[in-house]
Order: sequence, then C-alpha cells, then structure tokens
Amino acid sequence: MRGRGHPQASLLTYLNGWFTLADMYVRRGLADRAAEARRRLEAQVPREDREVGLLVKSLNLSSLRAQYADRPEEARAGLERALRWDPYSPLTLRNLGALAFFRRDVDEALRLLTLSRQIEPGYARTWYNLGHAHRAKGDTENALACYRRYVELEKNPAEQSRVENAQALIQQLATVQR
Repeated sequence: MRGRGHPQASLLTYLNGWFTLADMYVRRGLADRAAEARRRLEAQVPREDREVGLLVKSLNLSSLRAQYADRPEEARAGLERALRWDPYSPLTLRNLGALAFFRRDVDEALRLLTLSRQIEPGYARTWYNLGHAHRAKGDTENALACYRRYVELEKNPAEQSRVENAQALIQQLATVQR
C-alpha cells in the first residue's frame, strides 16, 4: 500500500488512505471494520518522532472531519488517541480545547487551550480560541489580550476573515470595558 517517492509523503499518503477507509466504514455503520482499519494503521507506524508527528496530524485531520460531520464523540476519541501518541501536541490540545468549548465546558477549554499556549506560544489559533473561552467566562481583559495577540501573530491570508472577526471583537470588548 505504500507508494514510492519521498518517505514522509509516502507515509502521509499511506496514513490518510487508512483514515479514509476507516471514515468510509464509520459512515456506512461498520464500526468494527473502522476500528480494525485504525488498529492496522497504528500498528504500521513506528514510534519515531517524525512519523509520530505525521500520525498525530492525521488523527487531528480525521477528528476535524468527524467534528464537521457532527460526530463529536468520534472527534474527541481521535484527538485523545493523538494525545496518547504525543501528549505535548499543541495542535491536539488546541483542538480538544475547541471541542470542550463547543460542549460548553469552558473551564476544560481554558485548561487545554492554556496548556497548548504554554507549549507553543506562537500558535495564533490558540490565542483566538482562548479569547473566546475568556469571553464566555466574562473575563473581558484576558479576552482582549488574547484577541490582540492573535491579530499580531496571524499572518496567513486564508485566515483574513477570522482576523477581521477578532478585530471586531476587540472593538466591541474595548467599548464594553470602558
């Protein structure tokens, strides 16, 4: 099943193939087959840092697909599996924090997002999500600081609408704070 070419690209293609197969089984209600596909996937990946990183990214991607398809428990299970492979993955911690926020568990969201920020303070999206969590708790001062930091850090043009949203929230919160 592995292709030729760059080893990381081949591994990522290989991993994504198994995740696609597992997702197809889940959509068809074949949970046993989906679980077997995921077990086979994890058994194929050596625990080398480079490859673990690819597995963690693939688990995050698969979990986001599940979240967007309104399957939050499947998303959470995938992210918790990713965290077992790499307990210090700021991406996984941020995604788990976002899921907690969507479940309205703001305290858990703050805990996970703060941990993600401590591990990787330059990860812009964590600051954006932290702003939402602080805002939900009524902590305007910290929400403002997080949204401002997000706007400073985010340089990706694809995130422009999120940057504009953060700027609007900054204006709104600054007005309320006065």
